[in-house]
Amino acid sequence: MAEISTPHIPEGLWLKCPDCKETLFARELERNGRICPYCQHHFPLSAQERIELLLEGESWRPLRSELSGARLGIGTLEGIAVALGAVDPLADRERRSPSELLGALLPLLDRAARARHPLILCVPGGYGLSVKEPLPSGLLVAWHERLNALGDRRLPYLLVITDPSPEHGYRVPLPLGDVVIGEAAPEEVPPLGSPAEGKPAAFPFVDRFVIRSELRADLIHLVTFFTDPMRVHG
Repeated sequence: MAEISTPHIPEGLWLKCPDCKETLFARELERNGRICPYCQHHFPLSAQERIELLLEGESWRPLRSELSGARLGIGTLEGIAVALGAVDPLADRERRSPSELLGALLPLLDRAARARHPLILCVPGGYGLSVKEPLPSGLLVAWHERLNALGDRRLPYLLVITDPSPEHGYRVPLPLGDVVIGEAAPEEVPPLGSPAEGKPAAFPFVDRFVIRSELRADLIHLVTFFTDPMRVHG
């Protein structure tokens, strides 16, 4: 897992884990990917921290974003160029609308399709769902056109849903990816339900739940599988 650089945190700053109540040294927490070493609670990552966690070194080439708290750009994952969009879970999650989110991410879909890059979107659960509005049909058409273009080029669209909201969980107002990943601490993985009792999965659209420390490796495996399957099986 790539180390996250965070020069903005002052030396000597401590904080308490909201789950286990242990006192944590902030810089140690940052070096651990903002995961509590005692109970594995996942603290939120900013969009920039998400990029640093997933991508390699100085590979990031940003694109302009019209959405505050969102970072869009191109970088490399295990040497493979990918189009990555990361949305900050602490930036206006409750006030932004679904159409703002879809509209802001659309340029990244264009770049992914034109440059033939796999697409990875990291979006917090519930983002935009507190604002009730009908989605413009033209915006949905534009999204599906870009996703079809990716599919025609055999390029994957991977959707990573982070930081589930108390009200909406892992639901997001985006078309589902070829693979949908829910980032979760081990104890936060939603129950899949008991077949004996006939209970459905809490979030059946999530294909797999992955802890943060394993997310980068999981994305590398998926991107490699879609772009170079012989490398996975060889």
